[in-house]
Amino acid sequence: MIKTFIITTLFLLQISVANSQSTSTGIDLIITINGEVIVGDIMNVKISSTSETKMQEIINCGYYPGKLSVPESGFESIPDSSEVNLSFDFYGDSLGGRKLSNFRIKLMKRWLKSSYLILHVFDLNDKKYKRIFEPISKDQNYTFSITSPDYSFIRVTKKKIKQ
Repeated sequence: MIKTFIITTLFLLQISVANSQSTSTGIDLIITINGEVIVGDIMNVKISSTSETKMQEIINCGYYPGKLSVPESGFESIPDSSEVNLSFDFYGDSLGGRKLSNFRIKLMKRWLKSSYLILHVFDLNDKKYKRIFEPISKDQNYTFSITSPDYSFIRVTKKKIKQ
């Protein structure tokens, strides 16, 4: 009885995973925070979009280094010319233990259709980057740059970055 239950559960789980993979769009995306590729500390990844004809649409996504998985139905409903917000939580190490940071990056949907995208996020709570960059706004203490084969978006720095 227990074996039958376990086998049935595993079978249903496999079908569920196969279905979820077939209905998602894979976007080649690498996220770095303060110069490091983040492996497992990015959670709660969402893409949100607001258009003149619709209310804000929020799409829950999956992320692992190199791949952003977005449900096809939600992604295709956003016009290519739209701005989207990529938001995610980052659980990083700090002197007092683990620290949660929330990031919200404004992108154009067409940028996500590039063959790959590298998103460099700089948390300005780190003194090294606070001396180099200005924050996006007064209430967001971070900044970002983007690299892709089609274009680059690099923030102006306060002083020269040492390589």
